[in-house]
Amino acid sequence: MRWLFCLMVLGVFPGCATMFSGSTDTITFKSVPEGAVVEIDGMGYGRTPVTVPVKKRSTPPQVQYKLEEYESRHVFLQNSFDAVGILNIFIWPGFIVDAVTGSMWKYDRYVYEVELEPRKK
Repeated sequence: MRWLFCLMVLGVFPGCATMFSGSTDTITFKSVPEGAVVEIDGMGYGRTPVTVPVKKRSTPPQVQYKLEEYESRHVFLQNSFDAVGILNIFIWPGFIVDAVTGSMWKYDRYVYEVELEPRKK
């Protein structure tokens, strides 16, 4: 019964960051040369240039660029606290919602471009 009450409270008081900025950010990945496979935490999302909705979270995901005959490159997305989350001081259940959905974070950059080095033979 308590769980039902908690779920109802969370449904009535959505988090401020969740309402205003959502739980994903759209990020563009580019490479020189183009055509590298972009993997986020091991899942493929297409070839560069590619724009992907990336779920917000406290620990930034690892992005890997892979292209045949080139060295792979790893990049960690840069994130920080979303100031909209401060509004949760007034509605504390919203803090829980934003924490669970990752909405209290935002990515600091929306375009990541890497230059791939040819693989040494």
